Amino acid sequence: MQKTIHFALFLFLVTGMLFTGCEKTSTGTEEEVSGSLEESLGVETEETSEAVNFEDFNGTLEETEGSSSSESTYKDGTYSENTSYMSPAGQDTVGVSLTLKDGVITAVSIQNLATNEASIAYQNLFADGISSVVVGKSIDSLGSIGAVNGASLTPVGFNAAVKAIMADAQA
Repeated sequence: MQKTIHFALFLFLVTGMLFTGCEKTSTGTEEEVSGSLEESLGVETEETSEAVNFEDFNGTLEETEGSSSSESTYKDGTYSENTSYMSPAGQDTVGVSLTLKDGVITAVSIQNLATNEASIAYQNLFADGISSVVVGKSIDSLGSIGAVNGASLTPVGFNAAVKAIMADAQA
């Protein structure tokens, strides 16, 4: 019993010393604390009052934006592909239609071609959510779409369809 009391006192003292060692020593303003920290680390800072004229950059930005949209490598139009993928129920098929304008997806529709009840449900979930994921994005920037609304296998077929549509839509 006496050993337990001694051990508890020891822990109490050690904990107290730890908290006193972590005591805040600086009460200056943020600038003073930052300055003293920089001085102690040997960091030199430079204050500049140089103004940046953002109007100089506007013309360049507008020119860049204008040139990229007119040089799409894809023909405008609506393209459709049916692709298959494996699910626990076996091979499933999904239909994908994308409408492109200047290489940007303006519309997407999914045709549910599954025959298994669970696959049909997942393709419907995917169809309900895919529009918010891809519409308004460049087809080149899509990458690989992952799970949408809990459907994690339908995107496999969707991604394959997008690759085929990219080939179909080449200018």
